[in-house]
Amino acid sequence: LGSESLRLTLHTTAHYHDHKQTQMSLSSNYTWGKKDVTHAGDPLARVIDQGLYKPVHATDAVGVLLKEVALQQDKRNVLFAVDAFNGFFGMCSARNPDGNKIGVESLGMRRHFLRALQS
Repeated sequence: LGSESLRLTLHTTAHYHDHKQTQMSLSSNYTWGKKDVTHAGDPLARVIDQGLYKPVHATDAVGVLLKEVALQQDKRNVLFAVDAFNGFFGMCSARNPDGNKIGVESLGMRRHFLRALQS
């Protein structure tokens, strides 16, 4: 997924699940860089904000979001629905800085979604 797709995913999650973000709290601390940390007990909305306002963290923010929601499945009914799931197994059009194609298996979003769907 490109950064715009990730930001759209985070924005849509924030919009449709606004009331649940404040009720759900983080189970762990997450470090986003040298200065940015979200702490256990912070609302889930902080993770979404991190991904929206710092696009470089968007992939990890989606991964944390999926992980935290999966951890709270026993408290809430959770359904993970993924459009175009087969895209995680086909050819990837992304390229690294030297112009070579990136293998789909090395994409962080693929790992995050596969892990969430296996839980």
